[in-house]
Amino acid sequence: SAKTVIYPFSSETEEEEFRHHARYCHTHNSYGAGEQKDRKYDWDGKGVNPHEHRFGYVHPPEVEGVKQSMTFGRDIRTTIVKKTIEDHKDYAKDELSKTKNQGFGNQRDLP
Repeated sequence: SAKTVIYPFSSETEEEEFRHHARYCHTHNSYGAGEQKDRKYDWDGKGVNPHEHRFGYVHPPEVEGVKQSMTFGRDIRTTIVKKTIEDHKDYAKDELSKTKNQGFGNQRDLP
């Protein structure tokens, strides 16, 4: 039938198929979907169990994360500042891509 012509039956044993697949992966650097690459590391020599060890930074667990998101901004206090201090900040501090206040009128009213 056409099936046997297109997909011939393999007479290889499982061991031969494993060796053939390992050779193919090594020469073509191509692995199956979800297949883990074996880099032949000496884990026992380093005292690391790759099934239990995690590499990289471990984030500390979040404490009261939902509470913090629900009360966001409620702990900010309102501060009262004199108008002369605000005017000085407007005059003395430049912001990127904004015109500098030269002291002629109120810049806040301009578009």
